[in-house]
Amino acid sequence: MDAAAFVDRAAKMAATLEDREVFDVRSRPIARKRVARLAGVPASLLHSLRYRPPKTIAADAYARLCAAIEAKAFNQIGKAFDEIAEARARRAGVDARALREIADSLARAKALLAKSGE
Repeated sequence: MDAAAFVDRAAKMAATLEDREVFDVRSRPIARKRVARLAGVPASLLHSLRYRPPKTIAADAYARLCAAIEAKAFNQIGKAFDEIAEARARRAGVDARALREIADSLARAKALLAKSGE
C-alpha cells in the first residue's frame, strides 16, 4: 500500500472512532479530545485526518488508531455478550445466582476472545 492508502484508512478509522463518541453536533471537539486521549494520538492529527488529510502518517499513529478500533470492537462484543446473557436470564426467569454464573462464563469467553486477538 502506498502512503495515501494508509492516510485514507487512518482517516476512516479516526472518523469511525469520533462518530461513535459524538452525542450531538456541538460535542465533536470534545469527542475528538476523548478519542485522542484513548488512542494516544494528538487531537490535531484527528482534526487533520478529517478536514485536511496529510500526505503521510507516522507508523506509530496508524498502529495506535488500529489498536483503538480493535479495542472498541472488543468492547462492543463484550456489551453484546452481556445483553444476550441478560435477555436469556429474563426469558428463562433465572435467579441472581444463576445470572452471576452466566456472567462468569461470558467473562471467560471474552477473555478467550481477547487472547485470540493478540
